[in-house]
Amino acid sequence: MSADTPSTLLHTPLHALHLELGARMVPFAGYAMPVQYPAGVMAEHRQCRHEAALFDVSHMGQILLRGDGAAAALESLVPVDVVDLGMDRQRYGFFTNARGGLLDDLMITRREDGLLVIDYPRRTLSFSRTLALSPSAPGALPYERAFRVPVAIGDLQVEGNLDTGANVAFVLPQALFDRVGGKAPRDAGGGQLANTRIDTQSSIVAGPFRIGDATLRDVEVRISDRYPELLVGAGALQDSVVLIDQRSQAVAVCPE
Repeated sequence: MSADTPSTLLHTPLHALHLELGARMVPFAGYAMPVQYPAGVMAEHRQCRHEAALFDVSHMGQILLRGDGAAAALESLVPVDVVDLGMDRQRYGFFTNARGGLLDDLMITRREDGLLVIDYPRRTLSFSRTLALSPSAPGALPYERAFRVPVAIGDLQVEGNLDTGANVAFVLPQALFDRVGGKAPRDAGGGQLANTRIDTQSSIVAGPFRIGDATLRDVEVRISDRYPELLVGAGALQDSVVLIDQRSQAVAVCPE
């Protein structure tokens, strides 16, 4: 498979800050991540022990657990107290195997659902439990499967998986690209799908792509025969404000 290159690696929201602070960036799980800063490992260690430190976890996956008994079920899998975790509080924990060995670490947060507003042009994010987005509101996109929203590509209507943190505009399965067409694909290097490395190509697709009230033309997309569904990433949302309400299961994409 193709090796990661700076042009194919995804970036976290703190990428520019890492560079500003002189971090040495390395490939990790498909992202460019900081491995060391100029002050050195010992200085970082002392800062963590005696003051405080910030760890960029933007590259990590997220799983949302709902339903009666969800906290108790999760507590049966990790050696930490989950049931008594307070609202809007977070606890560090571990997944263990049947013998108590560590498989991986994770962070557990208890929160209520609400309205998430991602303002890409202003680079701000806000959350409200009092405001709401109705599925019947003008421009709202109701969904049944989490964050799968209707997308039009030319005259073709499809469903896309909205990933507001992905550092691409769109990833098209090969079969979908064959239907919509575009400029001759070129190699775009390797990418990451869950725990699997995949090869991707890039192309320019005329579209237009329509997501809610947003319309994009002549878009650079990624293509992969290993990708199971259309992915709509942050690159397609840079000129829009995105509203996500998990209570009403609705999304709105509002161009500036």
